[in-house]
Amino acid sequence: MEWSKVKSMLIALLAAVNVLLALNIYFQLSRRAGAQREAFENSVSLLQQAGVEVEPQLFEDMADSLPLVQSQRSTEIESQVAQALLGKAGLEEAGGGISIYTSSAGSVIFRSEGVFEAVLHDGKTAAQLLDAILETGAAQGISCEKTERADGVSAQLLLDGLPVTGAVLECSDTGQGARASGRWYFGQELQRVSFAAERCEMMLALLTVLDGEPAHVTGVSAAYRQEPLRGGVQFVPVWQIETEKGRIVISGTEKKEITAE
Repeated sequence: MEWSKVKSMLIALLAAVNVLLALNIYFQLSRRAGAQREAFENSVSLLQQAGVEVEPQLFEDMADSLPLVQSQRSTEIESQVAQALLGKAGLEEAGGGISIYTSSAGSVIFRSEGVFEAVLHDGKTAAQLLDAILETGAAQGISCEKTERADGVSAQLLLDGLPVTGAVLECSDTGQGARASGRWYFGQELQRVSFAAERCEMMLALLTVLDGEPAHVTGVSAAYRQEPLRGGVQFVPVWQIETEKGRIVISGTEKKEITAE
């Protein structure tokens, strides 16, 4: 047999194999999508049967799952932030994860879990103080939402565009300069280590939390909760569910109600 004919047959065979593989993947994805849709509809049905009034689209708009993110504390980044605010500064390790930087310009304190405080008396405004913190402590995936106030400015920490509950920096003008306090992120590179519960699991977790009590769900949103981790912090995905009786916060790892911050 001529080589050209053999070559043509091999090409045709490879093409057929690729088509079969593509069809197999398509049918698998279709079955998976169909199963996910059925599970979603069953979860909605269970909630409604339990007396939960909700527009299904509120749940459908939620991501199927969000990553659990971890990071180690970075003394290098903390030092850079302190230097940007204070210039050359002395460091005192007070124990218990507390680092205190001081200079003639003021003081900066870092505590575990990202708790932060700065007092400057060098004439900086609250807005300048906040900008210096954000610029020096910038990290990939981390951003913020600023809010102007009568006496200064505040910033809400965002992780991949989602708010981190309780992670807010309040910066205020003082007679000699500015003051900042709150909780922020000054860690190493973020590591996405796993994924939290899937959407249907979170819906069923809500059913467990309500424990047969009727409810009217008016809103559902995703956020992160900053929690302590040995040597650093972790960001746990949560669902914030608005009802006529108030907000319910459900952990994406524990799949149970947690205290709102």
